[in-house]
Parts: sequence; C-alpha cells; structure tokens
Amino acid sequence: MRRFLSILLLAALVPLSPAMAQGTLPIALSTPDLTIADGTELGDTFTVSAVVSEVTGLAISSFQLSFGYDPSLLQFVSYADNGQVMSTFGLVEVNEVPPGTINIAGIGSTMAGSGTLFTLTFEIIAFEGVSPLTMSFVDGLIDGSDLDGSDITITNGSVTIPPGSVVPVELTSFDALVDQGDVVLQWTTASEENNAGFEVQQQVNGSFEGVGFVDGNGTTFETSRYAFRLDNVAAGAHRFRLKQIDFDGSFEYHPVVEVTIDVPGTHLLSDAYPNPFNPATTFTLTLAQQQTVRISVFDTLGREVQRLHNGPLTANQAHRFFFDASALPSGTYLYRAIGETFDESRMMLLTK
Repeated sequence: MRRFLSILLLAALVPLSPAMAQGTLPIALSTPDLTIADGTELGDTFTVSAVVSEVTGLAISSFQLSFGYDPSLLQFVSYADNGQVMSTFGLVEVNEVPPGTINIAGIGSTMAGSGTLFTLTFEIIAFEGVSPLTMSFVDGLIDGSDLDGSDITITNGSVTIPPGSVVPVELTSFDALVDQGDVVLQWTTASEENNAGFEVQQQVNGSFEGVGFVDGNGTTFETSRYAFRLDNVAAGAHRFRLKQIDFDGSFEYHPVVEVTIDVPGTHLLSDAYPNPFNPATTFTLTLAQQQTVRISVFDTLGREVQRLHNGPLTANQAHRFFFDASALPSGTYLYRAIGETFDESRMMLLTK
C-alpha cells in the first residue's frame, strides 16, 4: 500500500506599509518537524507545502530559494506551484545541484492572496533516519525592494523515517554507462517477488518522467540481469531511476544513478525559449570544463541592458539563465556568453 502524506512549509509574507517600503520587508519561513507513521514502505511519498498568508498584491520580479534534505533517505520527485496565489506567473526553474539541495528560481509574478504557494514531493528511499528540512532564501526583488538573507527569518524542521517494510525485489546493482553518445543502464536483482517489470525514468526539469519499460521475471530466487539503452542523449549530466512495478500495480522506487555525456568542443549555448517572448525567456549553457563566464544581454545599439552572470560555472551541467525584460521596450536583443575558451552570441525577440 503506497501512502501520500502532506505537511506544511509555512511562509508568512507581510504586506509593505509606507514605512516598510524604505526598510526591510519582513518574511518568515519555517519547516515542520514530522514523523512518518510506522509501516512505511520504500517508495511512499509525502509533500512539503509552502503556504503564504496575509499577502495582497505584492509584485515579485524574481526570487531564489534553496531547500535542503538528506538524499540518503529522501528522493526529490516533483515541484508544483499554485497559479491562484502566484498570478501572472512567468518562469520557474527547479534543479538539484548538488544532490540534496533543491534550487527554486522564478520571475514575473504577483501575489494574489493567501494559500499554498508551491509544493515539493519526496519519496522515501531508505528506512530509519532523520532528514533535515532546511529552507534558505538566496535573493529576490519584491515590490522594488532588493532582498537578501538578512531580510528573512528562518526556522528549520526535520522528517523522521521509521523502520519499514522489506522491498519485494532485491536490487543488488544499478549502473549507467556511456556508449558513443548513448546511455546504457544496467541493473541486477538477487531475487524477485511478483515483479511485473521496471519503468525507467529520467529527470527532466526537476521531475522524473518515464522513458521506457523492461519486463520483470515475476517470482524468482535466481539472479536476474537487465539493460536499457537511450540513444543520442544530449551533453551534460543526466539522472535516472527505476520504478519497479508489481503485478497488482503496487510499486517501489530505487535510488538514482547519474551519468555525464561530455560536451563536444568547448561549450553548448542553447536557443532562448520561448522566442519570441514576453516578458521573460530562458536559455542554457553547458561547458566542457569549469571556467569563469560572463553572460550579458545587449540591445541592437550594443548597449548592455542586463548582466545575467559573472563568475565561475561548473562543467557538464546545463546552467539555466533567466532574462526578465519587463522594463524594456519591444525589439531584438542579443545574449552573449564569454568564457575563457569561447565567445558566442544568440538573438531573441521581445514582443509586447
């Protein structure tokens, strides 16, 4: 029996008074202390909900949050935002770099009222332990006030995982290998009970999606070996997991493996999406080697209108960048990435 538990991450944002507009905007974030009930099975899931209260009409230009947990006990499954609270919401980027840290960034929104701001879903991948649930505020721009960590009061909690049930399929290995641009997943089981098969899942934009299925061997006490190939995988780091499914429809998730496809040449700079756009767009940059990179946006007269990044970037990771043109007129803009080993520009069109 799979369970889906819900807990709250409380976030109280107090509206700006005239006096507050010149000073610190008070924001309080807290995570709860939670104990999962006895009888938990691997693959059981629960949600952490971010709740906002006492808010009317705050204009959020951008925000960045970081949420930490123990990846040896929990696996991040998905992020979901609430369009009713965050009206006119633009773009949200969610990633796990490094594992155990969920980075959430968004732009272009208006706080419409109280309620659930967003939810994070986790699965339990190990028994008997305590995982911290830590929230930290990176930066943001709210009602014209540039916020940082000093503006935020944070109270952190934890989730306690009790001993649980035994997984019916005993997975002894799970590996990811690179074969000339393809990814080959290989895994072995020592025994199986009522195993219909494995759904192979890949993490895409912060959530896992099914990319294939491999039939299981039902019930057996002999060693079984499996393999699955994905062709023409894009450069960068990729994460995979197995969803083992029984004949009765019950299922378990197995721990994640990660593999890196090397970047051909020095870098890969993607097209902006959406393009044309209004008022915001996003693009990615993947590097073959770690280096310092400056990324700026220019108008057609060559004037720098916004600097998106100036500092080091790690290799083999698709770094995503947001461009918010809310304060700019319609027209053609150029985004340029200059590193130690490359210099490339691409165009995008703002239509208002």
